Amino acid sequence: MRFLFRLVVLGLAAFGAKSLYDKFAPKAADLKQPVSGVLDTAKEAARGVSETAKGAASQVVGDAKQRAGDVRDQAQQAADSVQSSSEAPTMPASNAASTPSSSMPSSSPTNTGR
Repeated sequence: MRFLFRLVVLGLAAFGAKSLYDKFAPKAADLKQPVSGVLDTAKEAARGVSETAKGAASQVVGDAKQRAGDVRDQAQQAADSVQSSSEAPTMPASNAASTPSSSMPSSSPTNTGR
């Protein structure tokens, strides 16, 4: 009798497990499909972000090269203008030597300081 009772309990447990499986298995399969769709969407979004970042980086590099070229050209122009202005003196050397300096004291015999 004990054996029969255990066999009945085991049968009822199997029946309950089968009914739970039948009830929840379709829902689990339905839940797997949206998850795979989300993964596909996330992969596409990651690819899009990667392509956008690569495009932005290439634009930054191009702009930096252009700006560096502009700075180089401006520096060359400034160096050329400084070089050309230093080649043409504004005051001849002969006039600078003959001009008396007002800041130097005159050497008079009365101002010997002794």
